[in-house]
Amino acid sequence: MPGITGNVDVNRYQRGRTKEFFIGGSTAPPKDDYYTSNPGGVEAKTTVGLYGRKDIGFTGGHVGGTYKKGTRFKINGMDKSKTGIPRLVTESGYLLTANKKYVKKV
Repeated sequence: MPGITGNVDVNRYQRGRTKEFFIGGSTAPPKDDYYTSNPGGVEAKTTVGLYGRKDIGFTGGHVGGTYKKGTRFKINGMDKSKTGIPRLVTESGYLLTANKKYVKKV
């Protein structure tokens, strides 16, 4: 990647057509940015989408719907993408981001 020394892993996610960059050869996101254990319940801090249960890479779009800020979800478990990014498993079985920028524990 131009202007960056070292390994860069570029992981895409659908929301906002943005990319997350992890520098230094690590594919795992910073622990403080994501829930790494089941929070039990979360509330959307912004519009969020639910992904299919097997879509741990978040590439198939919001097949479980899109939800407004303030929507609450019961979390039944955790999963991880192939690159180690935590995912929340909702009560309905769909996947939700574990990124604290988009959801908060309730």
